[in-house]
Amino acid sequence: MATLLNQLGIDKKAFDEVEAEEVKEGFLKESGVYDAAVDTAYIRKTPSGANMLEVNFVLQDGSPFNWNTCILSGDEKGNKSTYTSKDGKELPLPGVSQMKHFLDAVGVQDPAATQGEVKHRDETITALCITGIQGKKLKMGVNQFENEYNGEVNLRNDVKYWMTSDGKNSAGDEILEKVVASLEKNPVKKLKAKAGAPGAAPAAGAAQATASGW
Repeated sequence: MATLLNQLGIDKKAFDEVEAEEVKEGFLKESGVYDAAVDTAYIRKTPSGANMLEVNFVLQDGSPFNWNTCILSGDEKGNKSTYTSKDGKELPLPGVSQMKHFLDAVGVQDPAATQGEVKHRDETITALCITGIQGKKLKMGVNQFENEYNGEVNLRNDVKYWMTSDGKNSAGDEILEKVVASLEKNPVKKLKAKAGAPGAAPAAGAAQATASGW
């Protein structure tokens, strides 16, 4: 059976070179560390051709938690797993780095994957189903972030840190205490001030090539 990375066309060497998770200073769940187990994981295509990794978890209290990220860009951007940095380097999309940290946390770096049907929200779709990780346990450092849509700002969840079930990163370093402290210090990621708004500073890195896969 072909592996996930092989079917997605992601270079294994570049994938393995994603650095270990480190603590960054700097339905809705409160920000914090959650013990979780993998329920289902699959790759779906968006109308734009982007590939989204979708993972459904079951938290320790039995509640569900969904997380997703873009791992291949859309058709207009060539369905790539990388982006070009300001200095011309090809780097993994942020979503690819997140996928690496997630798979490291469950201890399966390149799982098998096969086409099949999955339930996505309220419909059944054909997707690339990831096998061999169901039931795997891990810890997730979940934060909240402000999201603007149609002029309205609301809070959403993201996974800021991925850890093994005993609170270590892929390098084997114990980071649980630092993750807890970081999330307590910065539980919500605020929206950046828009360019041109009163008192707004110039957008950092505005000249850089975008890392978005959309």
